[in-house]
Amino acid sequence: MPAGLPGSTLVENQGNPSAGAFVIMDPLSGPAGSPLDARTIIGWDSATRMPIRVNDPENISTGALSTGIGFSCANSIRVAADTLPATSPGAISQAGFNDNQVPGEQLAAYSSGPPPVVSTNTIASEMMYIGGGRCDATSDGIAAVDPYTDGVAIVGAGNSQVRDSATATGYPLKMVTATGSVSNGSAVETGFENRTGATIASGTSVFGSSTTELSAAATLPSLSAATDGTPTSDGATDAGVTTDIGNGTLFWVVVTNGGAATNAEIVAGAGGDIVAGIAGYQAITATGAQAFDITGLTAATDYEIIMLQITEDVVYSAQAEVALTTTA
Repeated sequence: MPAGLPGSTLVENQGNPSAGAFVIMDPLSGPAGSPLDARTIIGWDSATRMPIRVNDPENISTGALSTGIGFSCANSIRVAADTLPATSPGAISQAGFNDNQVPGEQLAAYSSGPPPVVSTNTIASEMMYIGGGRCDATSDGIAAVDPYTDGVAIVGAGNSQVRDSATATGYPLKMVTATGSVSNGSAVETGFENRTGATIASGTSVFGSSTTELSAAATLPSLSAATDGTPTSDGATDAGVTTDIGNGTLFWVVVTNGGAATNAEIVAGAGGDIVAGIAGYQAITATGAQAFDITGLTAATDYEIIMLQITEDVVYSAQAEVALTTTA
């Protein structure tokens, strides 16, 4: 259940919403597919004796936004008559922030001051979450703290800024100051855009929205060497793919020639161009080749196999696809 933007429709929130006032969210739960995005149990793994969980894109929650702060034209910062010193960094400091600050990251170094102008922001997940937001697998009932070292900073969406990035992390913010008139969606400074919903004047300071997503908080699995194995008259034996992360679940479906399937359809094993009843999933316990058999297809027919890995941290791989032609 990724975060829902209040200004977007249900259908838009089930996709990658951007409509409505700009709001902030937790980077580990707000974007779709993020590590703590809520999950649905779809089955039971008899080998690991653990439930199989996947993200549920159909259900949208506003919980990640319940403490969100909307940034609009009324929340911009400007030098006033009582600003000391009468500079943008001075106005930002009086408002309780620091120039060049990235919310959710640690201020590691300042380039000048007072008031300070941040020169370096660094990931410090322990400042955001107890234990840095993550633990290792238990050993004798004790889980060792394993803090996230990437993908942790406050992210935001709205006013045409999308919620989800390719790495399932979202887009961070930074306190920036306009050097000229800047319309909504245009750059306040390189890499950070005005998302207040209004044009801001020169000298106005706002939290700009980054045009670059955060690095992934959890490592993305990479699928390679997709193979149709040995085709048979009704399917194939030893079809599969190679993965570089040895945990989670491998989902596979067979689609009609030239067909496609969304991640949600692959997990469900049905919908879209998927051949009815021709789908499956299996636990991944080691890196390397993962193989499965396919039956139930029509002889001498062209199909495609699409595969998807979801790790134990609920991080999605890119889809891997390979053609399959059954024998006569």
